[in-house]
Amino acid sequence: MNHGISEALLDKIHELTKQFFVLPTKEKQKYAREISSFQGFGNDMILSDDQVLDWVDRLYLITYPEDQRQLKFWPENPSGFR
Repeated sequence: MNHGISEALLDKIHELTKQFFVLPTKEKQKYAREISSFQGFGNDMILSDDQVLDWVDRLYLITYPEDQRQLKFWPENPSGFR
């Protein structure tokens, strides 16, 4: 609420994200995060021995500030994602 993003845009982002995650693993790996980086496709980093592990795939992208965006991690497939 009160973030200024239209419901239509949020719905589009949600749909494109779902389309990305059903792609074959080989396609998603094109955007794999690099060692010691948070951005990209992959699993959560293990930062401590006490960490609860959640073995789900994720896509972490920095959107703001714009100068910190690393577009090499932004999927080209599905079209419209970027």
